[in-house]
Parts: sequence; C-alpha cells; structure tokens
Amino acid sequence: MKKLILSAAAAAALFASTGSFAQTPGVLLVNEFSKGTGNVGPYIELLVGSTSAATSVDVRNWIVDDNSGVFNGGPAQAGKGITTGHLMLVNDAFWSNVPAGTLILLFDNSAAPAAAGLPNLANIAAAQASADGTFSASGAIYVAVGKSPYVAYKSNLPTASSPANNGYCGGNAYQAPGLFNVTALAQELTGDGIQTRCPGCKDNLQGGASFYSGAAFGSAMSAVTGSGIGGAKITTSASYTTFAGKVFKLTAGTASGAPAVNANWTADTATVSTQTPGAQNSTANGTFIASVATAGTSFRYTACTQPDPMTEPKGALVVTEISNGPSGECEYVVLAVAPCSSSALEENVDVRGWILDDNNGVFNPAGAGTSRGITTGHFRLAFNAKWAAVPVGSSIVLYNGADNCIGLPTGTATIGGHNVYYIDVNSPGTNADIERYNSFPSSANGNYCNPNGLNTPYAIATAYSSTVGLGNSGDGFQVRCPGCNDMNNAAPDFYHGIAYGTNSGANAFASAAGLIGGPALNFTAGSNHRILFKFTGAISSSSVLANPANFDTAAALTSPATVGDYSASLFNYLTSGSVDFPCCGAAQARPAVQQEAAKAILNATDVKVYPNPVKAVLNIEFPAAQEVAVKLFDMNGRIVAEQSANGKNKVSINVAGFTPGLYFYQVISNGAVQSGKVTVGK
Repeated sequence: MKKLILSAAAAAALFASTGSFAQTPGVLLVNEFSKGTGNVGPYIELLVGSTSAATSVDVRNWIVDDNSGVFNGGPAQAGKGITTGHLMLVNDAFWSNVPAGTLILLFDNSAAPAAAGLPNLANIAAAQASADGTFSASGAIYVAVGKSPYVAYKSNLPTASSPANNGYCGGNAYQAPGLFNVTALAQELTGDGIQTRCPGCKDNLQGGASFYSGAAFGSAMSAVTGSGIGGAKITTSASYTTFAGKVFKLTAGTASGAPAVNANWTADTATVSTQTPGAQNSTANGTFIASVATAGTSFRYTACTQPDPMTEPKGALVVTEISNGPSGECEYVVLAVAPCSSSALEENVDVRGWILDDNNGVFNPAGAGTSRGITTGHFRLAFNAKWAAVPVGSSIVLYNGADNCIGLPTGTATIGGHNVYYIDVNSPGTNADIERYNSFPSSANGNYCNPNGLNTPYAIATAYSSTVGLGNSGDGFQVRCPGCNDMNNAAPDFYHGIAYGTNSGANAFASAAGLIGGPALNFTAGSNHRILFKFTGAISSSSVLANPANFDTAAALTSPATVGDYSASLFNYLTSGSVDFPCCGAAQARPAVQQEAAKAILNATDVKVYPNPVKAVLNIEFPAAQEVAVKLFDMNGRIVAEQSANGKNKVSINVAGFTPGLYFYQVISNGAVQSGKVTVGK
C-alpha cells in the first residue's frame, strides 16, 4: 500500500502554518444565553478560562454556534436546532490577550437587548454606539454582532438542508462583521443549544473545531461527553409549550467543571429580573467566575489540541478532453485525477475545492474580455466526502445535463480500469457535488475571489452552458488550484487547461506559479469538435500535457461509450508512483531524484496496522528506531491515543471503549510521517 511521506522540515512548516497560539491558549465556556425579553434581544454570554496560571489568554479563532447536531447525538437534522452557519472570533489582536474570568456578551446589533431595567443596558448601548461595535466594562466585553469586525460568520455550514452537514470546515469563506442569526435558538420543544468549539478549519487546518463547552434544552437534546469539558442538558418545565422568550443560566456549581453538570443549569422566562447579560446570575455563579479569573488556582482548563491536518494528501486535476458536442451543444469535459509530487505514492487524493472554468481570457494575451471565451461565473468541486479521497487515475466527466444528446449517465462507472464520476450540471441543479459562483469571472472582471474581500457565495450549480459554455469559434477549459475559501484563501492559481480558436492566442499559457500551464490549439473551430490528449508513448514528465502537439481534434461523439476514458499511457503514469505533477502552492515539481529518496524512506519505515477493522486491540508495527511516536486521531482531529515506542517495533492500543467509526493514525520516525486510516467496529 502506498503511504504519505513528509520530511521533518515539511511537517514543521505545515504545522507552523496552522495558526498556533502566540499567547497562552484560553477556552470559552458557555455561561448564559437567552431568546430575549418577549423573544426580542437575544444574546450569548461566554466566560473566558485559562489553561495555565496565566491570567490573560488567547481566544482567537474560537467558534460559537447553536446545536449543529452535537446535542441530539447524531448528524445535523432539520427541526433539531440547526441554524445554517456559525460565528467565529476573528484572528485579531483584540482576542489575543483577554483576562481570564472575562464575560464576553455577544448580542444581535439589529435587535439588541433593550428592556428597561435590564442589567448593563447602558454597556450594551455603548457597544452599539462605538465605532467598532464593542465596549469593555466591569470584567465584561460587550460585542454588537453585526457591527463589530471582531466577530465573523460563515453562511453555509453547518446546515440541516439537503444534504445535511454538521461540519465546520470548507464551504464559504468567513465574512465580517458577523450575523447573529446564524446562532438563532429554536422555539420548538425539540430544543436547541449553544456551544463553543476549539479553533480549527483555518489556514489548511481541516481537522479541529471540536466541541468544548455548551448547554442544550428540549426533548430531542442530550448531554455531550468526552469532548472539551462537556455539555449539559438543561431540565425545563413540563408546562412549557414553546421555548420562545426563555433564558438559560449556569446558576449553581462552583467547581471547574460546573458548566458540564446538568443540575447546575436553570431555565426561566426571559424578563428584566431573570436575565443578567454581562454579569453573574447567582451567588454561586459569581464564585465560579471569580475562581476562573484567579491565577494559580486549580481552575486550569485543558487546552484545545492544535490538531494535525486530517485531510487526504493533495491531488490535482488535468484536462484530457473537451467537446462542444455534435450540435454545438451537448457539451462535456473530461478531467483526470492525478497525485501531485508530494503524494506520488498515494492511492487516494483530495481534490475538494478545485476550480473549474472555461477560458476566462487566460489563453488570450489581452486577458478577460468579450469574445474571448468568458462566460460569467465558474464551478467548484464541493467540500464533501466524495472529493476528499478520490482514487488516483479516476476521471471526472462534467456535462450539460440540460442538453444531454448522447445519453451520458449519472453516478459512477468503470472505463479503462479506472473510476469515472459523471456529474450532471443540470437545471434546476440538484447535484450538490459541484457548486457555482455566479458573479466572477466575467468579461469585465477575471477574478475568482470577491474583490470586496467578502465571502464567495457558492451555491449548488444550476446550469452548464451559462457558466462554462464552450463556444464554437474558440474557447477553452481550465482547472485551478483551490482558493477563495477559508482553508485556501489565496486566489486560485491556473493549473492546466486546453484552448482552441484564434481568440485563444498563439501560444500555450505558462502558469506563473510554476504549475503545468496549458496548450492552445489554433485551428478554425466550429461545432461538432472535441479536443483530446492523444499522446500514446511512454510518459516521463507532466510537461507532455503542456504541449499542444500532444492534443488532437476529432468529431464530437454521438454515444457515451468512451466518454470518461483517456490515454492509457497517462493513466499508467498517474498510477506509477513516480509522477512529477506539481502541488498547488509549490513553486515547482519535485525532482525525480527526490522521488526515489521518498521510496527509499517508505521501504525503510513500512508500517503494518492490524486488525483493520478492529474491535479490541489495535497493533501498529514498524522498524525499531531511537525515536518513534504513534498518534491516533478521531474524525474531529483530537488525539485519542498517543504512545512513544523508542527502540521498539510495535505498539498496541486498546480501542474497546472507543466510539465505532473512522480513525486516523500517524507514525513519526526518523523525520518522516506515515499516516493512514483504521476503522473501529462494534
């Protein structure tokens, strides 16, 4: 089996980019939350805790949300307190040095608490009136969400809509100021909750964002255990017919774990006497807050693990065939899935977030403009499980399902010994595997990221020809590296593509990022054409895909028989383990000599993991070395087991008590990292 190899330097550079804490890491505990007096003026009150004797801590990138499925013990579901989106404290110095014991009051700037007699009403009004939407007084920070630039939101994750997704990574980029309504509490008796989550899903850190603290209410909710300090289930009155206008408070318990104890929480009708935004809500609560604020006490909370990235190794896409169809419509594109040089030995690669578009002027020296193959908008492969681990050598067929004159199927098939993913981009657009951004690029603007710095609002793709329609006289198709999202926030570099027609320019497009680039075929185009990679000889370099001489034209197909197939020589090269395809973000491809060095490391440090699936004891074997570390992670990126095995060649981990599901292991030895998956069964 092929495995991922990382040098010590590469691993250090990767983990250095994950935004590790510059200050003492802090934690956020849920202390009180309310629907507001008369169901108006909702707020969330959080308490800042420390992970050491230090009294000032860093809470940047912490996530605040409502239920998202964690309190109902399952995936996101409609009617279970899932409001689409979530809040995040931004990566700003404002949150890097907050005193432990501080209460952070997040309230809706558009409907702030305003009932006469409400405690700290003047401080709430002061936050609204301030230029940055914040005000600090008496051990509390008041934040007007919707005005303050220090709180951002993501508009599309988690979601209970089809397909339901209770994840926090991927999706749209964060946008500031935030939108309080993404944490709206349900009124239904099935319930809802408020939670905090560890920093994660930032700067290519796709693990993390694990649950830390919170409380929930309602018939469908339950306590959360085994994560952070845990989350409580609040007992509510049987007389309630709705949870409109209710307040939920941590009123009892003075130990460090008080917020995780069900009995310490109370529910009440939200009035000026029952709500205490920005202040203690009981004598016991005041004692608890004071203990959290005191340096050198036992109230030192466990810090969030800075999780290792839990993604599959990077992959790449290359264009192997495009067709404008036998009638000038009926269009399709064939993409091959490649490993990049750092994952040459992998069997499955991650192509989430890759950008797919037509010409956009890249092949024309004059750039974007009319009559240069610029159709407004572009596509993106969704951040979902399908594209997280795609077998190397697979092909993706993107086609115009609204005009499918050759009968292309949907789903997955096998052609030429590899998987083919048929993606129907149809109207009204029900395929959630591919998303569309409808504003850019355009003939006036060749950007892929929102130029205003706001989030790029992708939606399920709704049309093909109005987004990447291939013109008869000249056009092209390109793939770009992931970009314009929270995990890859740079502009997406051009990776590969092919173009045709006189408007595409006379030369191949050379990628400025040192990626493959793309050939341009200068023939007189018309309808009934396809262009395909025709090279049949032995391939020793990705450069063959940048040479227009290796592509040919042919009449458009009239049946689906071979759509999705591509050059057997290219397939053999992609799966050989010796490819030189550059990785996105890398200046150049890895030289062949390094390929051989990587193979040598793999053979010297091979890992055996058994049994897999495992029910009781997991064994991990490897050649003995002076320094070996073995780590086991859950799906949220948390380390659930860790052992050192210096001088030994085996570790055994008892997983009998683990929740069944998918886990990830890492074996770190001699400056190399080997990783893989293991399934824990019942």
